[in-house]
Amino acid sequence: MSFHKSRVDTIRALLAGSPAISKHASFGPICSELEEVKSLIAIAKLNRRHLLAVLHSSRALDDALKAFLIGRGLGTSKSLGGSLTALASAPPGKLSAPFTMRTAFQNSIVNVRNRYMHESGAFPANDYEIRTLLGEIESCVGVVLSLE
Repeated sequence: MSFHKSRVDTIRALLAGSPAISKHASFGPICSELEEVKSLIAIAKLNRRHLLAVLHSSRALDDALKAFLIGRGLGTSKSLGGSLTALASAPPGKLSAPFTMRTAFQNSIVNVRNRYMHESGAFPANDYEIRTLLGEIESCVGVVLSLE
């Protein structure tokens, strides 16, 4: 069985159900990033496997949020945190409801990703941390898509 297959497949299915994301040119590359997470089981060195899981899953989310912003006429952002901020500051009528989870997802996804991407020697300790991050990404996708 591949690495975190069911969680990744759920995220992909959610994204496929979004017209704003599934019709965007980045949908294929987003799906490829998610498939990379599933293929990481072949990497024996755990530190490397876990770090690559953070990289690929957060890149998929980053591009998915950018596609969502573009699809909803909210412009784009250069960063994951910037996309969350753009959602939170969307003008009335652009989303079906206000996005109130920016701070929570900033802490549970962006700050976690930034730690591992920007601190030498920092690695997720185990598969549980990856499952937790993927769960937060799934939650973020679900919340954002509920605003469509």
